[in-house]
Amino acid sequence: MLSGLQYVPSNFAPNYGNATGGIVVLTPRVGRRDGVHGHAKLDLISAGAQVEGPSAAARSSSPPSAATSTSRSRPWASSPSTATTSAPSTATTRSSSITPSAPARPSPPASSGPATSSASLALLRRRRRDPQLRLPPRRPRLQEAQRTVGLPALPALRLDTGGLETGIQMRRRTDVIGLLRAELTARPSRRFQLTLGADTQIDRHRTRSQVESTQGTIDSSQDLPETFDEVARGTTTTSGVYLTPLLAVGRFTVSPGLRASLFTGLGEPQFSVDPRLHARWAPHPRVAVQLGAGRYSQPSFRSLSTVPAIGNFSAIDSLGLDPRIVLPAALRYLDPRINVDPRSLLGLMQAVQLSANVHLRLTAGLGLDITGFWRRDRDRSPLVDYFGQPIVDRGAAVHGLEVMLRQDLTRRLFGWVAYTLMRARTGTFDAHDRLALRVPNDFDQRHNLVAVLGVKLPRRWQIAGRFRLVTGLPFTPVVGGVKADGPFSATYPVYGAYNSARMPVFHQLDIRVDKTWVRSRTIVSTYLDVQNIYNRQNAEGLWYLTDYSGTQTVVGVPILPVIGVRVEY
Repeated sequence: MLSGLQYVPSNFAPNYGNATGGIVVLTPRVGRRDGVHGHAKLDLISAGAQVEGPSAAARSSSPPSAATSTSRSRPWASSPSTATTSAPSTATTRSSSITPSAPARPSPPASSGPATSSASLALLRRRRRDPQLRLPPRRPRLQEAQRTVGLPALPALRLDTGGLETGIQMRRRTDVIGLLRAELTARPSRRFQLTLGADTQIDRHRTRSQVESTQGTIDSSQDLPETFDEVARGTTTTSGVYLTPLLAVGRFTVSPGLRASLFTGLGEPQFSVDPRLHARWAPHPRVAVQLGAGRYSQPSFRSLSTVPAIGNFSAIDSLGLDPRIVLPAALRYLDPRINVDPRSLLGLMQAVQLSANVHLRLTAGLGLDITGFWRRDRDRSPLVDYFGQPIVDRGAAVHGLEVMLRQDLTRRLFGWVAYTLMRARTGTFDAHDRLALRVPNDFDQRHNLVAVLGVKLPRRWQIAGRFRLVTGLPFTPVVGGVKADGPFSATYPVYGAYNSARMPVFHQLDIRVDKTWVRSRTIVSTYLDVQNIYNRQNAEGLWYLTDYSGTQTVVGVPILPVIGVRVEY
């Protein structure tokens, strides 16, 4: 369904929208018009299919096309945490897509902004806490522009559904999101270009929250019913205007930008003006230096739930784990929108980002990138919560270095090696507007190494492998236990400092082998995908003993061979 996918970790241009971390840009692919085509795939853990072709009702020489695809995967249940849950539980999200497309003259990269689809805007929020930052790819040169006016983008409509549930709690959310964007580009000279644009997004959401009262789940002192079932609706909007000049002088390219955004929801509207700057210098055809700086904003939400039992419902809660099992805190962000109900009070999250990148083209296909980055976040929440309690401004700071050696695809070989050294800490702002960093951030992974290598062999064979080595995520440990009086009393945990311990180091090797047969009307491929080929017992969490005197590891997926077939026609 996509013609391109681009990850921009930081310092993106104003026309990409709002996000305080990185973004993922998904470019929809135009469906084929030369007949009906598609594919079907089946393996041990997933199945999928796609059909595309011209519209049957069209009679023009360039008829519009449509494409639809669906997929279904079944996660494995191999860790002890699944077998020891205290109640049946599921964490489910489902989605399907239909993408109609019509013939259109493609816009050159420099004359209109990045093709940010509605799907990419959905991912802006999901990547907002990702601390890994890097400069976006090289900005296009002015000479690539072929016209001076960019056409407005078509409106988009998206439907999102998701839910989390345990044996006693449930929350489901449905979003109907409309997006409209328009952009105008003018180039008065060969060296100067000016882009002016505006976009708006309206999110009408519906949330259902349900709690079954067991063992005091709902506080009876608040005179609430034993069974709580509520449906609530709300609307949030995000609107913005942006201005992006682009000036090229010799080997220098400078692009200062400005974006003004308005966010509305429950509570006072939030307004932000974010300046940004990108610069590029190419002293040699094989050397390029890029600098980026700017401020980025996005809405934040503080839950005002009248039922404390479901006020902080997260993906970790939906697993229904034994209370002695401890997982990394980062898992709660698997789908942060689930915990945003219509009573959540609107706030503003802002981030200041700095990054510098040096790109070296070592050979025709081999490139080296070295990137340094720094970021400071601030969550400007409402002054008081639903119960009138004051809320302090939270913040985080991230800095690090990333090195990537990449071999572009050749006739036989492709791959890359990337290493990131990073430190992320979180804290609060004091009365003098200074950030007091106290503890590691939930995403603080000090070392992250990824290596990928693929080789194309004769007779349409291909083999590829991926190796990963990552420092464990932080978590809050249990440092002891207190046993209450009585012969049958339980032992209660005593927790240590927040995020003061780390999971063990993760490393894994995956191998995939493909074989393809080309026929007159079909292409048949078979593959063997072996994950965790040397059966590394990677820790997903820790399982404390009954008296909290020791731990054992909750391991993740063991060696998993998957055999499948794919047929295209």
